[in-house]
Amino acid sequence: MNRFRSTVRRAAAIAGAALVGTVASLALASPASAHHPIVNGSAVCDAATGQWKVTWVVGNSETDLEGKITKVVLTPDGSTVTNIAVDAILPKSGDGNLEGVQMLPGTATGAGLTVEAKWIRPTHIVQTEDSDSITFEGTCTTPQEPRPSAKFASACDGSVTVTLINGDDATAAANFTVTGAGGFTQTQSVIPGGSKSVVVPAANAANIKVTVGDKTIAEGGWEDPKNCAEPVGTVESTCTELIFTIENPADGQSVTVNFTPSVGSPKTLTVAPGETKSVSFPGTDGLTVKTAVEGLGEDGQETVAWEKPADCGSPGLPVTGASIGGAIAAGVALVGVGAGLLLLTRRRRRTTTT
Repeated sequence: MNRFRSTVRRAAAIAGAALVGTVASLALASPASAHHPIVNGSAVCDAATGQWKVTWVVGNSETDLEGKITKVVLTPDGSTVTNIAVDAILPKSGDGNLEGVQMLPGTATGAGLTVEAKWIRPTHIVQTEDSDSITFEGTCTTPQEPRPSAKFASACDGSVTVTLINGDDATAAANFTVTGAGGFTQTQSVIPGGSKSVVVPAANAANIKVTVGDKTIAEGGWEDPKNCAEPVGTVESTCTELIFTIENPADGQSVTVNFTPSVGSPKTLTVAPGETKSVSFPGTDGLTVKTAVEGLGEDGQETVAWEKPADCGSPGLPVTGASIGGAIAAGVALVGVGAGLLLLTRRRRRTTTT
């Protein structure tokens, strides 16, 4: 046997096998080198929240095959991203990208994303990764800004209540200045989400202006509320009763009066616009009734006494003829209730404008 020839043959076979293996490896490596995710990120400061908003876009290098995400690594640790997750499908190139948002505190200094994806072809499986990182410039903060607004409400007495509002989305106090005719000026500071009121007297209620800094928020003045009709209260002392009557015009507003007698139980009378109602108490010697118009405090309180008419007759004697005294008493104005009702219409009725 020619050992040299056998040795040469064996060497040639080994070399051939090595060559085939090399070609096969190249056949797998060539497409593998092209398969990869494409990761890009960008960041902006979200002034509304004071956070960094990082938008990540992950593309696919392949035009004919979808990929599948197999690993996602974010920095800083513990942060999250929307949409980009393990098992998410990576669309073919040209069919769109995966997009996700990562929110980070305004004090964060940077962000990073590494994505690994897998492609499955009939002859081989390819798994590669790509990453990107961003360095933030400065600190993201929420601008300190107020959100001021104002509303006017005219009263029947000629005054105007100005309601000063600082919106719930404000990030700083609003420093309001309210001015009116005759040199009227008042300042108020309102915290975010808060409100305060300023009453401009009737003498100053023309040319009202509300400003914050050098910006005019609202302008206006007194306007007729058109519902200032005054309720009328009357009292009648009969031989047996003390009767209170309240007549409320149709163009007025609902009014409530509490009556507290010196003897007996209290009563309350609520009269809607267009209604007339009465309440009575048994007439007894020394009877007094305290009236209180709701919404006026002490200003709406008066005390009325029962006064027995002179023509009620003597005990045991019949009463004949018409009771003139009762008719006269019926015409007496209830000074306390009437004054209170007048004051109520001036204080409580409002019309709102912006």
